[in-house]
Amino acid sequence: MQLTVKTPRIMAWRIEEEFANTPHLHEDQFQITIPLYGKCFFTQENRTYDLSSGECLVQYPQDRHSFYLGADSGVMILQVDRAGMDMLSARGPAEPAFRQRIDPALALEGFRSWYGGLLAGERIDRLATEEIESKILFFLYRHLEGSHSSPGAQAPIWAEVASADRPLARVLAYIREHYAEPLGVDELAAIAMQSRFHFIRSFKAHTGTSPYQYVLRIRVEAAKGLLLHTRMTVTDVALQAGFASVSQFHRAFAKSAGMTPEQFRAAAGKESGR
Repeated sequence: MQLTVKTPRIMAWRIEEEFANTPHLHEDQFQITIPLYGKCFFTQENRTYDLSSGECLVQYPQDRHSFYLGADSGVMILQVDRAGMDMLSARGPAEPAFRQRIDPALALEGFRSWYGGLLAGERIDRLATEEIESKILFFLYRHLEGSHSSPGAQAPIWAEVASADRPLARVLAYIREHYAEPLGVDELAAIAMQSRFHFIRSFKAHTGTSPYQYVLRIRVEAAKGLLLHTRMTVTDVALQAGFASVSQFHRAFAKSAGMTPEQFRAAAGKESGR
């Protein structure tokens, strides 16, 4: 089994089957190899490492490497570009240690959350994808050892716990005015004058939900109005309300209203005919 999570700066794989690749390198990506269970036989620069569950290695860009995985083993691979890795450090380039220990249960829990989040949010929805990317970077910030975690190292501002009463009125007003347009985390964070990571935390503390879920809620409310007061098709309603696809619209609407858009319109019609 192979599952993949892809964001602009990160590629993540969960591999649970016999697998082998040939020696290769990545031009601008770091690779974090996290054995989940069983054995992973890893080769880097002609040296072989016999890795057990939780024994991780970090490959820097240009490090030649390969690995072999047996039939009864599982591994998680994270590839992060240089710009993404440097977001872990408040000062200068991030320099993670070559050998790491990461709890495989936490790694697997994280992957399930990222993968499920992308499926629920539609891979083509930029706001959902950027939120997942932020979660992966925060996972690495918390669990990787290196220059960013050394004694005396300054934490980047996004890693601080955000104040729950940070004013976000301008962001909420902007969302309500532009909900039907493609929105991104960085765009909204800039309006709040916060880093992406600080913004996501403070937004959730203020509203009780993530920016993506909040936008979905506004779009569903707009769709309800269109279903009630126009004869637009469900497909046109979905596009008019800003959903990335009709399937995303159906899932979000059913989760919010407890029925499909078609059922909602039919029930409203019966109610008005009484």
